[in-house]
Amino acid sequence: MRPGTRPIGRAAPLMSCAAGVCFVLLGACSQTPVAEGPGTPAASRTTPPPASSTTAGSAASAAGPISSTARCADAGAPPGSARRDVGAAYGSPATLWITDFSVGITTGRGTGRAAINSASPLQRVALLVDAQQDGRHQIIVDAGRAAYLYTVSGCTVTPVVGPDGAPFVFDRGHRRDTGDGVGCSDLGHGRRLVVLLQQHEAGRWTVRRTEIDLRGDTATPGASDTVIARSQQDPAWTTAETVSCGDLTADRDGLRAPL
Repeated sequence: MRPGTRPIGRAAPLMSCAAGVCFVLLGACSQTPVAEGPGTPAASRTTPPPASSTTAGSAASAAGPISSTARCADAGAPPGSARRDVGAAYGSPATLWITDFSVGITTGRGTGRAAINSASPLQRVALLVDAQQDGRHQIIVDAGRAAYLYTVSGCTVTPVVGPDGAPFVFDRGHRRDTGDGVGCSDLGHGRRLVVLLQQHEAGRWTVRRTEIDLRGDTATPGASDTVIARSQQDPAWTTAETVSCGDLTADRDGLRAPL
């Protein structure tokens, strides 16, 4: 069995994503703010049009229903889940946990959880972040083929949606040509989550960054810019394939679900 692959037969809820939706509501980019090298032209910034409610609506049906606990439960993390003390990052005693099908947090007030609606056979990895550096926390769950975003407050975990209520999902690995990784960068409005899209055309290596503005449990795509990489080995290019935020990376700091 390939490392990081779940046993066959442990089916997860089916999720597929319409390409048009992914571009508007999905972010497939993960990387920390990308630094341009000496002599690299400044990034060009553009602001995309508002998300289309038509394409966003198709994402809702494709991604499946949004599911989370309406209130904190008395029970703790489920048996067999992977767990990690995140109290130092969270600001109060808390345990982050994850299974193949759900992610949650347990505090002194109880436990909150939300479904991971992914059919990917790859191991899930959860990363707790404060993307906008405002004291509000999020959980990014990387399922290999897509990444799922949740807000977490106290002991409540809530899936993030787009402006029209469709589930917000990041494309991963250029599977739908809308993103490769997820990161956090400042495009002029303070640090935000960004979708990272690698592009190689006419011998030029570039990374398209699109900021994601979080307001409560709603994510809205914002301004975009393009960073030029000097080669495939340039950190600007390689980090665009990962899930990260600031100094945190899913590979190094994430909590991996049991296989």
